Amino acid sequence: MGQIENIENRYGNDYLTIKSERISPIPQNKVKEYFQEKTDSLLINSNYDLKRVYEAVILGKGYKLTQEMREKFNYIGISHLMALSGFHIGLVISIISFLLPTKLPIKKRERNLFLLVTLTLYYLGIEHSPSLDRAYIMGVVYLLGKIFDENTELIKTLAVSFVLSLIINPASINSISFQLSYGAVFAIAEIFPYFKTKLYKGKSKLIDSLILTLSIQFFLTPLLIYQFGVIQLLSFITNMVVVPVGSLFISIGFISLLLENFSLGFLLTPILNFVFKLFFMLVDFFYTIPFMSIKYKNESNLIILFYIITILGIFTLKFRKDYKKDEKIYKRTKISQ
Repeated sequence: MGQIENIENRYGNDYLTIKSERISPIPQNKVKEYFQEKTDSLLINSNYDLKRVYEAVILGKGYKLTQEMREKFNYIGISHLMALSGFHIGLVISIISFLLPTKLPIKKRERNLFLLVTLTLYYLGIEHSPSLDRAYIMGVVYLLGKIFDENTELIKTLAVSFVLSLIINPASINSISFQLSYGAVFAIAEIFPYFKTKLYKGKSKLIDSLILTLSIQFFLTPLLIYQFGVIQLLSFITNMVVVPVGSLFISIGFISLLLENFSLGFLLTPILNFVFKLFFMLVDFFYTIPFMSIKYKNESNLIILFYIITILGIFTLKFRKDYKKDEKIYKRTKISQ
């Protein structure tokens, strides 16, 4: 604890000169120290920009990004890629599942228990945020469902995670990270399926990805306008072009960190460096395009009405659809009898 005597901005970050009054040691997290040590040895010959982005997307240290980086990511609409969330948790589960040989004499339940322990160790070794907490709880609920052979439907898992998050930290509901995180998953679980049935009935993954991106953007835009005064007009383009390259960087980053446990991370660092350069080339290119996003501040409380109407409308349509389906099944059963 102390008094701030001076604030100096360097390299896009604020550096504080503090006159200390009392110093108390912070208990060290051994898992975090281990992860940081392996990251440092992995990236010892990499440039500083790569280190900043790597630690943001792998260790959750978003504060290491410069102000210039944040402005670029926000402008082209890919800032969500820098925040640890469901994508990162899902990636950990997928990579470990893939690396576990299927021919090993391990039962399905034991395999999922191993995944749960691995996921928890990763969670304990990185910086936390509301979006990461949500993703971790959903990952745990999903794996526990697999372990105990329970239904792991996405919307139910999301509801359980939402309630548990609020029990653990009720104040997190005011966090924009919390709101965006749960809003995005709700859009994936409920709005995307509705839009897809109305807009496209084909099997093209490209069109499905476009509809998914537009569904999330439709649901989150009012919140982004209210909180940041930003409308991301063309972010669906960068989500189709830049995000896959960024996702590849994150995937290689996870595998590299895993290999570094056996001092083999150097095998992937050349690829990691190449993908990072490609990623930032795309970021810089889209940053030069005008009107990727525009400023529009609106703090009207109508945003609450928008979300109430949208959520009620989605569930009303869903219940009506389920009712009609149950009615058809009932009629068929009655006729067969």
